[in-house]
Amino acid sequence: MNRPSSSDKLAIIKAPLSQARAAIVSILLLYITLTFFCWGRVTDIIIDRGFEIYLAWRMNQGEMPISDYYLLVPPASYQINALLFRIFGENLSVLLSAGILNGFVFVLLLFAVLSRVTTVLSAWSIAISAILVTIFSDSIFNFILPYTFAMPYASSAFMGSLLALLAFVDGGKRSRLLWSGFLYGLSVCLKYEFVLFGAVVFITPFATRFKLRYWLIQTLLCAAAPMILSLVLLTTEGSASTIGRDLSSGLGALLAHRF
Repeated sequence: MNRPSSSDKLAIIKAPLSQARAAIVSILLLYITLTFFCWGRVTDIIIDRGFEIYLAWRMNQGEMPISDYYLLVPPASYQINALLFRIFGENLSVLLSAGILNGFVFVLLLFAVLSRVTTVLSAWSIAISAILVTIFSDSIFNFILPYTFAMPYASSAFMGSLLALLAFVDGGKRSRLLWSGFLYGLSVCLKYEFVLFGAVVFITPFATRFKLRYWLIQTLLCAAAPMILSLVLLTTEGSASTIGRDLSSGLGALLAHRF
């Protein structure tokens, strides 16, 4: 039996890479096209979405959750949007842009995760379906301006955590496990439903490399970091407003100095 030459082996390796690049380019082109045609057409601020915008604005006024208004989901998504409002201005286009950017990040992460466990064609097909059916949906369950930003933000963090965990299993680098833990903690801050994924994140080091069990404590600390930060901001009066004001003033001073 003839063994494949080195050039044949190189061609076998390059084939999936070229397919992945072509898939990513097509996803990008479709996403840009839909963004252009759907800008401002996949939202309705009357039902639920107005509540999302209003609460982020109230946080910037120094009001406190629970004591001043009721929260339907964890506060992290409102804190993120309040910070974006403070940096870029209180405008609906800010949230639309954030939703579009987050949706694109989610699709890329989804494609990257699926490419590790299935074919490039299958991963591409699912990513395209997610764009058409979910991200740019005209219902309240979309990524651009949804009924709540908690789920889209949490979904992206979850996909990032899963991708980092798969990369850790393949390569065994501690930084990938720590990133997986941090993004897992962020997803829980945004949506409590993702808490069960923690069992996978924290059991994986034992199942793959038991000698690295001491990394579990570091992973737990990384997962707790976003939770602690969100809690500190929640219990500090006007926290989102203060941090956002400091960042916006700092950016303004930097741009004034530079230009």
